[in-house]
Amino acid sequence: MCVSANYRLRPHVSHADQVADVRAAIEWVQSHAAGYGGDPSRLFLVGSSAGGYLAIEAVDDGAVGIAGLICRYGYYGDLAPTRALPPMLVIHGENDLLVPVSDVRDFVERMRAGSAAQIEYVELPGAHHDFDLYESIRSAAINTAVESFIERVAG
Repeated sequence: MCVSANYRLRPHVSHADQVADVRAAIEWVQSHAAGYGGDPSRLFLVGSSAGGYLAIEAVDDGAVGIAGLICRYGYYGDLAPTRALPPMLVIHGENDLLVPVSDVRDFVERMRAGSAAQIEYVELPGAHHDFDLYESIRSAAINTAVESFIERVAG
């Protein structure tokens, strides 16, 4: 089961409002997943670009019951969660012009140093931001990697 959620955008709302939108989406899915055939105990958050950052912040803000995080071409800035995070898969393009790959490598190392959870990192040679915008051999391989991560983590 897949649920695609959105959040309000700046400058019309604050960053805290955006995190609250993500938390509300998580709570809705947890409350309604069973009715749609989903398992609320196996909830994985997948965020692309700013969505990855917001998914991590939602967990750090207290969202519970998250089995894993999957972050694609995200911007993480100085993000340093204060709570234990679930296992995480970070996927980033080597040639991302919006978010330098060196920043993402630093983020992954910070997460690995400060977390007991499994933190996996995949760097895609030659890939840019939005590397999965169109269906391609690369996006199909990413889908397979995400499915494998979920199977390893969720059993």
